[in-house]
Amino acid sequence: MGIILSFPVWWQNLPRAFWVTRFILAIADINMANAFDPYREALVMEQVTVWGSLKDQVDPAEQEKIALKLHTAAEDACELEYQRTHTGFCRVITVTEDDIQRLQASRS
Repeated sequence: MGIILSFPVWWQNLPRAFWVTRFILAIADINMANAFDPYREALVMEQVTVWGSLKDQVDPAEQEKIALKLHTAAEDACELEYQRTHTGFCRVITVTEDDIQRLQASRS
Protein backbone atom coordinates (compact mmCIF):
# COMPACT_ATOMS: atom_id res chain seq x y z
CA MET A 1 0.00 0.00 0.00
CA GLY A 2 1.58 3.26 -1.13
CA ILE A 3 1.29 6.73 0.25
CA ILE A 4 -1.25 8.86 -1.54
CA LEU A 5 -0.69 12.58 -1.39
CA SER A 6 -3.79 14.65 -1.68
CA PHE A 7 -3.40 18.33 -2.48
CA PRO A 8 -6.29 20.78 -2.55
CA VAL A 9 -7.61 21.56 -5.99
CA TRP A 10 -6.41 25.16 -5.86
CA TRP A 11 -2.85 23.92 -5.25
CA GLN A 12 -2.92 21.70 -8.32
CA ASN A 13 -4.27 24.47 -10.51
CA LEU A 14 -1.66 27.11 -9.73
CA PRO A 15 -0.27 28.61 -12.94
CA ARG A 16 3.23 27.79 -14.13
CA ALA A 17 4.23 31.44 -13.61
CA PHE A 18 3.70 30.98 -9.87
CA TRP A 19 6.17 28.09 -9.75
CA VAL A 20 8.70 29.87 -11.97
CA THR A 21 8.51 32.96 -9.75
CA ARG A 22 9.03 30.83 -6.63
CA PHE A 23 12.06 29.18 -8.24
CA ILE A 24 13.61 32.50 -9.26
CA LEU A 25 13.07 33.97 -5.79
CA ALA A 26 14.66 30.90 -4.21
CA ILE A 27 17.75 31.27 -6.42
CA ALA A 28 17.95 35.00 -5.71
CA ASP A 29 17.77 34.25 -1.98
CA ILE A 30 20.66 31.82 -2.27
CA ASN A 31 22.79 34.30 -4.23
CA MET A 32 21.96 37.24 -1.98
CA ALA A 33 22.38 35.36 1.28
CA ASN A 34 25.59 37.19 2.13
CA ALA A 35 24.64 40.70 1.13
CA PHE A 36 24.43 43.24 3.95
CA ASP A 37 21.34 42.47 5.99
CA PRO A 38 20.18 44.76 8.84
CA TYR A 39 18.24 41.91 10.43
CA ARG A 40 21.33 39.70 10.65
CA GLU A 41 23.46 42.67 11.69
CA ALA A 42 21.28 43.07 14.77
CA LEU A 43 22.04 39.44 15.64
CA VAL A 44 25.81 39.48 15.05
CA MET A 45 27.56 38.04 18.09
CA GLU A 46 31.01 37.36 16.61
CA GLN A 47 33.27 39.10 14.10
CA VAL A 48 35.99 37.47 12.02
CA THR A 49 38.37 39.15 9.60
CA VAL A 50 40.04 37.00 6.93
CA TRP A 51 43.19 38.48 5.43
CA GLY A 52 44.33 35.80 3.00
CA SER A 53 47.29 36.86 0.88
CA LEU A 54 47.11 40.47 2.13
CA LYS A 55 48.25 39.45 5.61
CA ASP A 56 51.93 39.77 4.73
CA GLN A 57 51.47 43.19 3.08
CA VAL A 58 49.97 44.94 6.12
CA ASP A 59 51.60 45.18 9.56
CA PRO A 60 49.64 43.75 12.54
CA ALA A 61 48.86 47.11 14.15
CA GLU A 62 47.41 48.40 10.89
CA GLN A 63 45.46 45.13 10.45
CA GLU A 64 43.63 45.76 13.72
CA LYS A 65 42.70 49.31 12.66
CA ILE A 66 41.50 48.18 9.24
CA ALA A 67 39.49 45.30 10.71
CA LEU A 68 37.82 47.64 13.18
CA LYS A 69 36.88 50.09 10.42
CA LEU A 70 35.57 47.31 8.16
CA HIS A 71 33.38 45.82 10.86
CA THR A 72 32.15 49.26 11.90
CA ALA A 73 30.90 49.89 8.34
CA ALA A 74 30.13 46.33 7.29
CA GLU A 75 27.70 47.45 4.58
CA ASP A 76 30.67 48.83 2.60
CA ALA A 77 32.78 45.66 2.75
CA CYS A 78 33.45 44.00 -0.61
CA GLU A 79 33.26 40.42 0.67
CA LEU A 80 30.79 39.93 3.50
CA GLU A 81 29.45 36.64 4.81
CA TYR A 82 27.13 35.72 7.65
CA GLN A 83 27.55 32.36 9.34
CA ARG A 84 24.78 31.03 11.56
CA THR A 85 25.79 30.25 15.14
CA HIS A 86 23.81 28.97 18.12
CA THR A 87 23.46 32.44 19.55
CA GLY A 88 23.01 34.49 16.37
CA PHE A 89 25.38 35.20 13.50
CA CYS A 90 29.10 35.52 12.94
CA ARG A 91 30.04 38.29 10.50
CA VAL A 92 33.01 37.26 8.34
CA ILE A 93 34.68 39.95 6.26
CA THR A 94 37.39 38.99 3.80
CA VAL A 95 39.71 41.94 3.28
CA THR A 96 40.33 42.86 -0.36
CA GLU A 97 42.58 45.38 -2.11
CA ASP A 98 39.48 47.47 -2.83
CA ASP A 99 38.65 47.66 0.88
CA ILE A 100 42.17 48.85 1.73
CA GLN A 101 42.17 51.43 -1.07
CA ARG A 102 38.74 52.71 -0.02
CA LEU A 103 39.85 53.10 3.61
CA GLN A 104 43.07 54.85 2.57
CA ALA A 105 41.09 57.25 0.34
CA SER A 106 38.70 58.05 3.17
CA ARG A 107 41.67 58.86 5.41
CA SER A 108 42.85 61.58 3.03
